[in-house]
Amino acid sequence: MELIKELKKVDDANGWYLAESVITSRIENYKNPINGEITELQRYDTILNKGILLSEIDISVLKENNVENVLVSNIMIKSDQIKRMNLWETVLNVRYKVEDKEKKQSFIVTSNSPTHAEYFIVRHFEKNIESGFEVIKVNQLSYQRVIKLGNEDVEKFLKKGNSYLKLKWYNVKVESVDKMFKLNVLVYAKSFVDALNCSKILIKNQKMQETYTVFTEIKELKIVDAFIPDSAVFFYTQDELDTLQETEYNMFKDRQYKEMLERIDRVFSEYDKNISKSKLEGIDDEDDNQDESDGNEIDR
Repeated sequence: MELIKELKKVDDANGWYLAESVITSRIENYKNPINGEITELQRYDTILNKGILLSEIDISVLKENNVENVLVSNIMIKSDQIKRMNLWETVLNVRYKVEDKEKKQSFIVTSNSPTHAEYFIVRHFEKNIESGFEVIKVNQLSYQRVIKLGNEDVEKFLKKGNSYLKLKWYNVKVESVDKMFKLNVLVYAKSFVDALNCSKILIKNQKMQETYTVFTEIKELKIVDAFIPDSAVFFYTQDELDTLQETEYNMFKDRQYKEMLERIDRVFSEYDKNISKSKLEGIDDEDDNQDESDGNEIDR
């Protein structure tokens, strides 16, 4: 039997299977027993579970909870499709009318399925881009973190008119020394150096610096644009970058100074050794000469 799913009014749903659980929400006032402060909390209640065959009693329960429409099916549905918000690379062949030539371009889309990712990018092009296009591939991406320069810093950067510089997408890979833990990061930055440094900022802020210590790869990605909600992004600021770079530069200077002192110390140590060795050799020569003189006297 073919599965049929429909959104029906509650009065027309009798005899159908409930295709998804009916959940309602309500607001409760919570009073903090310590300071007496009152805050609003949103509570969720499951009225009916998915899969039941709706009866008159169930219809009455739905009406009592002010439910007007329900999703129903003609067959009991036993499983749920797990939907998670993931990053997808959508690859298109695009023919812009101005240039009249075809280009392969990649866009990153946040979606819970490849079908929805393709739907989103198609609608985006239809509404905003004057071109002919063809979606040729949709790949799921495996980035654990997305990092971007803060919006205010981006605006400042763009206002400066940096025609020779532009923000790009980079992939930074980090792992633990034993290679048991690996972190794959998507970074929106001005350069390879910034991509590396803001990954360091993320690792420090997330208190992961003891685990992720080895940077294995940094590469620029050919991504035209990315549609990722701010809630899924870790933002960094230009001030954080500048502070990190200054700190590392000072550490580098301190290390150079320390290495210079160590080299000087090694030189003087070698010099002292050579002087001591020369003195000892001089004493031995004197002893030998003295022995020869004594021998000559005896012969005479």
